[in-house]
Amino acid sequence: MPREPVSFDTTPLVRLFAELGEMAAEDTVCNTLEQVSLRLHRLEKRCHRQEFDAIPDLAAEIALLADRIGLATVSRVAGHVGDRARVGDLAALAATVGRLSRAVDHSVAGIWDISDA
Repeated sequence: MPREPVSFDTTPLVRLFAELGEMAAEDTVCNTLEQVSLRLHRLEKRCHRQEFDAIPDLAAEIALLADRIGLATVSRVAGHVGDRARVGDLAALAATVGRLSRAVDHSVAGIWDISDA
């Protein structure tokens, strides 16, 4: 399986922890990650059902959520997913959804390394 390198923008995390404190910020990060995962699951189901019209909006929601907690790669790849769905490039869409899934998986693991630092 390809390894999806991920990048983070730590600014949103630093701001969250400074404004909310550790416990509330961790809750916010957990909730946001859960929302990203839920939307990714919905997006993957739409792909399998060939309901391509719904994908750009779901991808945009994922990108917005990812930006809130500094998941730069997830945000960027979600944008690519939306672009591929809008132009109807189904082969590229499938590949890019796979990239998004890997980016989310690796970001979930990596975000805790950042917040522990």
